[in-house]
Amino acid sequence: MKKILIVVDRIPLDYGGAEKQIYNLLSSNFRDYNIEYSIATRLQNINNNFYSDFLKKNIKIFDLYKNGGSRFNRAILLKNIIKKEKIDFIQSYLSGDNILCAVAKFGTNTKHISGARSDYGNKNFKRSFSRKFLDYFSWLLSDKIISNNNSGVKYLSKLCFIKKEKIVVINNGI
Repeated sequence: MKKILIVVDRIPLDYGGAEKQIYNLLSSNFRDYNIEYSIATRLQNINNNFYSDFLKKNIKIFDLYKNGGSRFNRAILLKNIIKKEKIDFIQSYLSGDNILCAVAKFGTNTKHISGARSDYGNKNFKRSFSRKFLDYFSWLLSDKIISNNNSGVKYLSKLCFIKKEKIVVINNGI
């Protein structure tokens, strides 16, 4: 059985596209594929419908903020979860989560699948230099990068040292 840990900072009441993808994935009949999913998130203010559905499906839920909200504490906690639960893959969807996973997976054999926001590649979308650098760093260390559109793939493909074969597009879905 493969163990996949999904890392998402939070799943609020007013959830967006990444959270909807996670919910749809975990609501599917994945047990037929010999996969065990778990999720690491912020339990405070979690969408109660998502939470109760996850528990009904026996999906383990880890609170990334139980030891405090600092990035350092979350990285240590995530690394401990990866090791203790013998996670094969971690999957993250958003920028901050990608960075957290890139750091936490050091020293493990865990593979990381990171997401690239749909607005990457859009000329009207601006990111600070530091955010672009951190995103680049997380993608560089990822084993696969998923973009939900072709403009994101085009943007990622132009980045130095990012192997083109690890970039895939999955259009607005799973």
